[in-house]
Amino acid sequence: MKHVDIVIITCFASNEPRAKCIQKYFENYGKTVLIISTDFIHRGKYYRKDLPEKILLVKTKAYKKNLSFMRLFSHFEFSRKALSFASIYSPELVYVMVPANSLAFFAARFKKKYSIPFIIDIVDLWPESLPCGKIKNWGPFLLWKQLRDQNLKYADLIITECDLYQKKLNLCSKNFPYQTVYWAQENETKYKYQFVEKNTQDVIKFFYLGSINNIIDMDGIIRFLNEIKKCRKIIIHIVGDGEKRHELLQFLASSNIPYNFYGYIYDAEKISRIAAKCHWGINMMKSTVEVGLTMKSVSYFQLGLPIINNIKGDTWNLIKEYDAGINIVENQNIFEAMSEKNINDLSKHAYSLFENLFSKEAFERQLSLALSLMDFQYQSP
Repeated sequence: MKHVDIVIITCFASNEPRAKCIQKYFENYGKTVLIISTDFIHRGKYYRKDLPEKILLVKTKAYKKNLSFMRLFSHFEFSRKALSFASIYSPELVYVMVPANSLAFFAARFKKKYSIPFIIDIVDLWPESLPCGKIKNWGPFLLWKQLRDQNLKYADLIITECDLYQKKLNLCSKNFPYQTVYWAQENETKYKYQFVEKNTQDVIKFFYLGSINNIIDMDGIIRFLNEIKKCRKIIIHIVGDGEKRHELLQFLASSNIPYNFYGYIYDAEKISRIAAKCHWGINMMKSTVEVGLTMKSVSYFQLGLPIINNIKGDTWNLIKEYDAGINIVENQNIFEAMSEKNINDLSKHAYSLFENLFSKEAFERQLSLALSLMDFQYQSP
């Protein structure tokens, strides 16, 4: 079997864009890199038919429910298989993206057996980010969490996709090297409609992008839209889908809120054209979800859309720092707060935020800084 320098492992196809950015980074330094991923698509619960280049797909057990024993078993088996495949390639470094939490467990065992360093990249917190309330303290959930927490100490470097996760894991009190590396998006000319001059005097147009799932704050979104509707005509453009799609559209219809539903769109220019019609992106999740940054917020910034936000942590702080949207606070006159802003200025601020922190160039700077914290011979000069 051909040797590779670095193996990157992710249990979710949705993480592959981040994995590919890491892959390209190391390849630019002449390293051979293999991504090991899953043949099962979590979002749609189906087996994938594509054969991606430079990605080894592991046969993964299917599951139907997001909160189920079968899902945990599927991730555990994937993690075991993935590290077993990694051993065949004799890498000098293993890079695991967590969740699945079991990847941290098997990567630690892999290091003990082969003395190969590994990086844990925490792209989400399980079970903390799940909207399950007090059940997160139930025995099986605590064991699930411990698969990650008890193996952090074996990692040679911990990367987090936002600063909030460092606080939640209390990394500053531990003797671990750690660094935030934000998600990257390709900064290409295909997004060329960011700065269309916009007027909010007649109709305020909102954009919702991404999954319509259990963790979005649907009640909050409807309350917000109803509040704005009292003051100005509105419409919401929706690009995405999910298990809560019918519920959201029913809410909108019953509230007499006009909407255009497009479903999933994968063509960047089509998304850009729709976003160019809009004034604000909506970025609202349930308060029980532990998340500091969403991919949809990064996409909004790339599209030059300021956001209406209720997510604390990194997103909240960056919106304040860059004046790239509005953070919703209690007892706020949200329409008045929106009216005080110049939407065209905010659009430029949002894109500036994207360029500074979420572009390909920003990603490479952050990853270089992270790698400089570990004693690894392939770190960038």
